[in-house]
Amino acid sequence: MRWMIGLDLRNLAAGAVSFARWVQAQAPDHEFYGVHVVESLPQSLLGESAPSPKQIRAVADNALSPLRDDGLVTELGAIEATAAEDGLVAACNDKNADALIVGRIKPSDEETLVRLGRVTRRLMRMLPRPTVVVPPNLDVATIPDGPIVLATDLGDASAGAARFARSIATALGRDLLVTYIVRLPDHLDVYLPADAWSNLKGSADGRSRESLTRWVADHGLNDGDNEVRTSVVHGTPALAIQDVAKVSSASMLVVGSRGLQAAQRLFTSSVGTEIAAASPIPVAVVPATYR
Repeated sequence: MRWMIGLDLRNLAAGAVSFARWVQAQAPDHEFYGVHVVESLPQSLLGESAPSPKQIRAVADNALSPLRDDGLVTELGAIEATAAEDGLVAACNDKNADALIVGRIKPSDEETLVRLGRVTRRLMRMLPRPTVVVPPNLDVATIPDGPIVLATDLGDASAGAARFARSIATALGRDLLVTYIVRLPDHLDVYLPADAWSNLKGSADGRSRESLTRWVADHGLNDGDNEVRTSVVHGTPALAIQDVAKVSSASMLVVGSRGLQAAQRLFTSSVGTEIAAASPIPVAVVPATYR
């Protein structure tokens, strides 16, 4: 697998680079490339005394030098683009990268909401290829030794995530746990006796497990005679998935993207984006078209 690492000069993308080293230690045949994108601004806006794009790229290339000779990346450098996300996509295309790694920004003390940075938010909308969002200052020594958790709604949006999860679990030598989040209308328990509500949930669980078993088989996730681990849980998707990750000591989360357009995002959020913004472990958000 070929990976592109998006580098931030403020801390050389500590989380993203740490994750890449963790992958490389377990999958030494994987290739890694690094890029820092210098966003171009009109010279008329910056003024005549401002450094030229060429000068800025030279400074960026020099700042990247600590990573150049340590054996992690095959090639790295700085490029110029109108927008950082466009530059990252271009770099991935240039190197035919299979996946992109980006670090999550560290909130300031004044911020009360965990959020993704501007570039990562835009990448989540574009999602040209699987994108792994890594917590800031990730310490690989603290990555749990549990499975890769694939969260699915059993819909078409999870097809690419299934393929990526199977591939990365094999490469990292980790088990794969496939989780289906069932969201029952909570208000029904107000109208039903406790035993009727319990029976309803039990019946829903049974049907959900049957559907999940078929989905896992249809997507070729079972390894020969060894059936992949599965779980069915109830709750709000983003919260339930993180609970599963915590209980299972997951080392990484993989979710599919529904490909929401800008207008749709005004009324509903992306589960992948929600999880990536807050997860203490790396989260891969995968387009449905991933092969």
